[in-house]
Amino acid sequence: MESLLKKIKLYRRDIYEFASLLLVVLTFVQFFFAGGHIPSGSMEPTLKTGDVIIRNVMIYGGKTPARIRLPYLPLTVKGWRTYLSWALPRWRAPGYSEIKRGDIVTFEAPLAVEGDHANSYIGDGEGLEEYVKRWIASKKDTISIKNGTVFINGKEDPFCNRRQYKFDVLVNKEIPTEFLEKCTEEWERKYVKANGRVNYHITMTYDQIKQYDRMRDIHGIDELNVKAGKRPYWKGMKPDDDDDIVNDMKEITVPYKGMKVKLDKDIHILHIQTIQREAKRHRIRFRIEGKGDTRRFFLNGQEIFSYIYLEDYGVCMGDNFHGSADFRTWGFTPYSGVNAKVSFVLFSLNGEGFFYKLITLNFRWGRYLTTV
Repeated sequence: MESLLKKIKLYRRDIYEFASLLLVVLTFVQFFFAGGHIPSGSMEPTLKTGDVIIRNVMIYGGKTPARIRLPYLPLTVKGWRTYLSWALPRWRAPGYSEIKRGDIVTFEAPLAVEGDHANSYIGDGEGLEEYVKRWIASKKDTISIKNGTVFINGKEDPFCNRRQYKFDVLVNKEIPTEFLEKCTEEWERKYVKANGRVNYHITMTYDQIKQYDRMRDIHGIDELNVKAGKRPYWKGMKPDDDDDIVNDMKEITVPYKGMKVKLDKDIHILHIQTIQREAKRHRIRFRIEGKGDTRRFFLNGQEIFSYIYLEDYGVCMGDNFHGSADFRTWGFTPYSGVNAKVSFVLFSLNGEGFFYKLITLNFRWGRYLTTV
């Protein structure tokens, strides 16, 4: 025991120096700048799978962590949590800018609510997992979608041209592979019709469509229809009237603190999703009984016919229009959940497996220090 105490005294200065350095690093990434890795293609073509990004945390105001966790590990390893379940007191530093339309932001993953797919959200890991999307509308704005085109306050969203969409392309003969690789983001040859025409599912931006207009053998280009274009709803997320809000969505006002919404058979599905998550964050018991015209809404055991929002919200959407789970799936994003703004791509890794790509130097050399 005495020898152990002597060793501790001997290395006490080194321990203090290491702890001080660790505290400085943790404070820097929590309140100033931090890195991040893009694991999926929901923000393509703006952010590619494998991009390593730098996030500006102080622009909106850095926050203390929600929970203590082991860094750079999954939330669970062989059934064991890598974080403590105790919620820590939250405090946010003042920022120097408001969230602006068009900002690419990282935010806390939406909470799991009853009816969600088992692997859709983090749930118990509140504040531990982050998503990255584009902030396309703010509180009190109106948003609607018509045939794949997003409208904000009645005007076409200026970021529509930056998005990529899935299209159904029917051609009179095979499209050269070299052309597909050069002028598309993704492509898949589906089938050949009896008349010899070939059907493709192609992911591309509207600017890339102009390349296809030059091909005389194209029979038609249309956005994917019901059979191919609708991203299926996760369990519990499909509206009762079976309407699809991926390609078309009626106009809705983005919620704000104090906004009152009527709870009846005509309530927008996005209001239901948002209210469910707000109630869970604020530890309010909100439940729905019945379906369609027979739905009834209860708050803390009492039936209610309207709801007043407790927070301000915005709209987060991926640039990969048909390949992104976003507000069309979970509802609106609270301002309080936004953590940082993506500043630029530091470098980009190509292929599967983050550490394997890093070790093998499998880089996309043209994406170094790319602004977004």
